[in-house]
Amino acid sequence: MLAILVAAVRGVVHAVLLAHPREFRDRFSADLLNDLTEDIRRAASRGSLAGARAAANAVIDAVTGLHAALSGARARDRGGSAATASRYFQQEKRHMRTWVWDAWNDVRLGVRGFMRERTFSGSVIATLALGIGGNAAMFGVVDRLLLCGPEHVREPERVRRIQIALQPPGRDVQRNGWFGYVTYDALRREAQSFDAVAAYSVAENGAILGRGLDARRINRGEATASLFPLLGATPALGRFYTEREDNTSAPEPVVVIGFSLWQRDFGGRRDVIGKSITIDNSAFTIVGVAPRGFTGPDFTRVDVWMPESLVGRQVTSRNWTGSWNSSWLSIVVRLKPDVSSERADAEVTAIFRRAYTGSDDVKAKATLAVRPLHYTRDGHESMESRVSTWLFAVSGIVLLVSCANVVNLVLAHGIRRRREIAVRVALGAGRSRVVRLLVAEAVTLAAAGGAAGLAVAYVLGTLMRQWLIPNVEWPSGPARQRA
Repeated sequence: MLAILVAAVRGVVHAVLLAHPREFRDRFSADLLNDLTEDIRRAASRGSLAGARAAANAVIDAVTGLHAALSGARARDRGGSAATASRYFQQEKRHMRTWVWDAWNDVRLGVRGFMRERTFSGSVIATLALGIGGNAAMFGVVDRLLLCGPEHVREPERVRRIQIALQPPGRDVQRNGWFGYVTYDALRREAQSFDAVAAYSVAENGAILGRGLDARRINRGEATASLFPLLGATPALGRFYTEREDNTSAPEPVVVIGFSLWQRDFGGRRDVIGKSITIDNSAFTIVGVAPRGFTGPDFTRVDVWMPESLVGRQVTSRNWTGSWNSSWLSIVVRLKPDVSSERADAEVTAIFRRAYTGSDDVKAKATLAVRPLHYTRDGHESMESRVSTWLFAVSGIVLLVSCANVVNLVLAHGIRRRREIAVRVALGAGRSRVVRLLVAEAVTLAAAGGAAGLAVAYVLGTLMRQWLIPNVEWPSGPARQRA
C-alpha cells in the first residue's frame, strides 16, 4: 500500500514539475522526488494516517508552489523588485494553500451529506458504476478482438490471412481459409506484394503432453519458421526455431513452449532451454519460450509451437509438400507498405491458378483474397468479433441511460436543496463558495462511481471471458489499462 501511495504522489508531483522550466526540472526534480519519497516513508513509519497526511501535504505544496511561482514571475515581469516578487510569492502561496484546504473541507462536508442521504448517493454511485463498469469491460473485449488484434503482432493492419473462394456449378460461392503446403510454397516463392509469407495451424487439445498418469491434452500449434518474424514477435526466453530446423527433408524435433505452460509446468525457470519434453510419446528439445499472451495470428491459447515440417508429414499424405488434395493450413502474409488489397488479391489468384496442377476444375478457377486477421476462414467476421461489437453497442446505450438517470437524480436533489443553499447565501456565502461546494460534491460522487465502476468492470470482464468468449487467450486482467 505504501508503494502505491508513493508512486501516486510521485506521479502527481512529476506532472506538476512538467509546468516548470526545463532548467529547473533538470537541476531539482530528481532531488525533490527523492526527498519527497523519504518524507512519506518516515511519516508512514509513525502510522498510515501520518503517511497519508504527508502525501497530501506534498501534493498541496507542489500545486501551491507552482501557482505562487507563476504569480511571482508575473510580478517581476511587470517591473516589480525581487523583494516585491518574493513577498507576492509568499502571499500567493498562503492564499493557494488556504483555497486547497477549503476545497478539501468541501469534500469532507459533501461526504458527510452523502452519508446522511444514503439512498441518493447509493443510487448515483450504483448507476455510474454500472454504466462505467459495463463500458470498460466491453471496451476491453472490443479492444482485444477488434482494435489491437492478437498480442505481439507488429503493425497488425498489414498482416492479412489468405482465403479462397470456390464457385461450384449451380451452387453458392464457398469460402474457406484452408490450404496445403504446396500453396504456401508457391506464394512464398513467387509473390511480390508481401514482405513475408507464413503458414500455420492450431489444434485445440491436439497433442498429449507427458506420459502415464501425468499425461494431459494441450493445444498444439504448428507453423513455418517464417511465422514469428512475420508477426514481429520476440521470445520471452531463448529463441524461435529456424528455417534449418523446419527443413522439409530433415526437420529437427524442437519446440517453442507457450508462456503459460512455462509458468505452470516449469515454474518460470530460466534453465528450461535445452531440456527435453515429451509430446505424443516423442521427445522434443525446448529452444525457446513464447512471450506472454502470444497466440499467433489467432486468439486461441497455444501451449507448444512445433515446426510445420515436423507435423505435416505425420498428419497428411506422404507427398505432403506437393499434394493439392490435403488442406489443413492457414496462410498469413504481411503486405508491403505500398501494396493495396486489390493488387494483392489479383496476384495471389494468378499465382494459385498458375501453380495448380490438380484435377479439380472448380479449384483450378478459384479466386484468392487477403482478409484482415479478425475474419474467420469462411470469409466472414468471427463470432467473437460480432458478439463483442453487439455487446459494445448495448453497453453504449446503457451508458447513455445511466448518464440520463444520474442527471435526473442530481437535478431532483438540487431542487430539494434550494432552501439549504438559500440559507448558506443568507449567512454570507458567496456564489463562488456555493459553486465550489457543489462541484466538490459532484467530483466526490464521480470518483466513488468510478471506483465502483472498476470493480464492476472486473466482475463483468471475468464473466464475459469465461462464459461468452471462453476460447480466447487473455494476456491481461479483465479491466485493461486502455479501457
